[in-house]
Amino acid sequence: MELLENDAIGIQLLGLNVLPDYFSISISNHYLDGAVHHGIVERKSKNISKLTNVLQTLIPKYNIEATVIGCPDAKNMENLDDVKVKSVAYELCNTGKFEGLKFTYWNSRRIDPKFMELMLKDDDLPDDHPDNTLVDFHDRFSSVYVLQSYLDHFGKKGKRKDDCCFSL
Repeated sequence: MELLENDAIGIQLLGLNVLPDYFSISISNHYLDGAVHHGIVERKSKNISKLTNVLQTLIPKYNIEATVIGCPDAKNMENLDDVKVKSVAYELCNTGKFEGLKFTYWNSRRIDPKFMELMLKDDDLPDDHPDNTLVDFHDRFSSVYVLQSYLDHFGKKGKRKDDCCFSL
């Protein structure tokens, strides 16, 4: 099934970024042309159960067809962060709770300053909120950028490549 064809309206994609202390989660809209921040999940070494529980709730609720997983600052697949991304994907699959869910890695470059400016306008935290630092903001919304850049890339082509998603 081509994820971005007209008959796919109704499905959504989940964006997942692997960060040092937590996972950033975003969800596409039904038209697969926009992504919104959903939240973050604390990340502890060797503990994937909290993320698994969150994803098990989101997948049926939003009719998630595939997960776009990545790190926004990755340079290539030899990058240590990319190894962590692959490890998380395999850990999720090894839980046995995500059969049929497709995963793809999306490797975008640094977050565009225009995107950051746009997201800052939509940020609902007061300026003096302790979590409203640029680094934290970048991390919290990094999954939005990765998912949005994926949607933009494949949306311009009209449909995704046959090999862009895979089931583990």
